[in-house]
Amino acid sequence: MKYLVAIDGTEESHKAFQIAKDLYKSGDNVSIVTCCPTNKTTDVEKAESLLTNYSKMCSESGMPNDTILMNVDPKKGILDAVENNQTDVLILGTRGMGIIKRALIGSVSQHVRDKVSCDVIIAK
Repeated sequence: MKYLVAIDGTEESHKAFQIAKDLYKSGDNVSIVTCCPTNKTTDVEKAESLLTNYSKMCSESGMPNDTILMNVDPKKGILDAVENNQTDVLILGTRGMGIIKRALIGSVSQHVRDKVSCDVIIAK
């Protein structure tokens, strides 16, 4: 089974990682993706640090993993990562935005859930 876990540093994305950790069985693979839509050095460094920390957590748990840094909007980046990595299950968090805020800026988890062809688990 190939899991793709989308992380962004929020508590909800950490819950998504924990779900992947709970589901993991020997022989599975975990890919960790984060998106950095800007090329500002500080933002890229934060994204790389986040990926390094989660990769280390995977390795410490005996989970083979790879990391993916997408330099695009999260909606596009996660969709591209799913497609490019032959993902079986996408796991991501949701911030639980209200109806108005979700209508104005859109929900990444909802958008991705509606577009991908693989199974999706959304952590709250």
